Amino acid sequence: RVEGGPPRPATPGGGGSASSSAPFWEVAALCAVAEAHLGVEDAREAALASEEALALCQGSGYRLGRAETLAVALKVHLLKTTSEEEKQVARDLLVLLRELGATWGEVATMLSVADMRVEEDGPESCSAEALVRAEAAREDESRWDLAQELFTAAIAHLHLDSREAALQTVNEFLTLSRELGVIQLQDSSDDATSPQARAAANIAAAEEQLTTGLPSDARRSAAAGLRILRDELQGSARHGEASALLALA
Repeated sequence: RVEGGPPRPATPGGGGSASSSAPFWEVAALCAVAEAHLGVEDAREAALASEEALALCQGSGYRLGRAETLAVALKVHLLKTTSEEEKQVARDLLVLLRELGATWGEVATMLSVADMRVEEDGPESCSAEALVRAEAAREDESRWDLAQELFTAAIAHLHLDSREAALQTVNEFLTLSRELGVIQLQDSSDDATSPQARAAANIAAAEEQLTTGLPSDARRSAAAGLRILRDELQGSARHGEASALLALA
């Protein structure tokens, strides 16, 4: 993944809330298989792999793996639309997320903003506005902004089509991400694609991984957050840098 960050498979016996026999690698492998099927638009096989991964997480209590799997399951739902226009939005979004190397924490922060925009503006208005903003972001070559707008349009489409199973996945993913501290209840004005938000998602994941006994994963997440703060903010977020350095220590 381009920016590292949450989640990475823990080594067996890594401790934490899951038992020592928890299928860390199996979950990671199944998510990778599902992502590969999504890459060739095989939603059926991607769904089977994500469902198996969810079952493994449910049996083991592996919450970080469940969060990653819910992110994959949501992508499957987005691709399953029967509308060609909506499917094109989903295709563009999934390709962009792969190119950006978006972690599940970053997907969760984008989803959080998209969900609040839809709730505040209504799905029809929100979809139309997001697609207009997406074109502007495309012209400006602002890829993270483009991802946010495509995500917002895609979530609005789920509401317009009353896709109950997909919306249930949205709610489960948001709830779990908040419980893990990767996203927080926030104002709709917050920008989930900003460097601050993406760095915060990685640092929050690092703190969670530390508390659940996954130091290697925590180091990767904290290092990813620190890179964003230093490379994109160029030292303007010293408090965030301190948090990342503390996690690394």
